[in-house]
Amino acid sequence: MNPIKPGSLVGSSVGHFKITQHISRGGMADVYLAQDERLERRVALKIMLPVLAADEDFAERFRREAQTVAKLDHPNIVQVYEIGFTDNRLPYIAMQYIDGKSLQDVITAAEIRRQPFPANYALSLTATIANALEVAHQARIVHRDIKPSNVLLRQDGTPVLVDLGIAAVEGGAKLTHTGTLIGTPHYMSP
Repeated sequence: MNPIKPGSLVGSSVGHFKITQHISRGGMADVYLAQDERLERRVALKIMLPVLAADEDFAERFRREAQTVAKLDHPNIVQVYEIGFTDNRLPYIAMQYIDGKSLQDVITAAEIRRQPFPANYALSLTATIANALEVAHQARIVHRDIKPSNVLLRQDGTPVLVDLGIAAVEGGAKLTHTGTLIGTPHYMSP
C-alpha cells in the first residue's frame, strides 16, 4: 500500500464522516477531526496507517482497541462511536472528540514558562485518572501505556483517558510475544 501523508485526507469523506483537520500521527494511526454528517457532531477519526493495515496482528489490535474502549462507560474514558473501513480498506475508529490539549502539552508549557505544575491540580488529575483506570480494571482491562500524552484535557481541565491500543484484556487473545516490548519505555514499569 502507498503511504498516506499526514493531512492528505483533509476534505475527503470516510462513510458519513467529513474530514476537516489532521490532528496527529501516532505509532499505529493518523487521527483526524471529522464532522459526523448524520448526527451533526465533531468526532475524532483514527485511521490505521497503511503499512500496518496489511499486518493482520496490527489490524486485530486496532479492532480490539475499539471493542475494548466501547465496553467502558466512564466520563473520563474516551467513548467509541463506530468502527469501519475507508474506501481503500484501512480500518478506522470514530470516537468522541476531546476539544483540548494533552496533559503532556500542559506540562511542557509549564516547563517552558518555568512555572511549577500546581500540586492540587496534579493530585486531582491523578485521582480522576486512577478512578477511570479502576473502572477499566474492574472490566478486566489494563491500559499498558499510561503517559501524559494519553490523557487529554477538556477545555475545563477535566481529564479523559485515551489510546487503549495496546490494552490487555483478561481472557482475550494475546497479541504480544515473548521478548516483544509493548508500551512507551519512559513510562513503563521496570
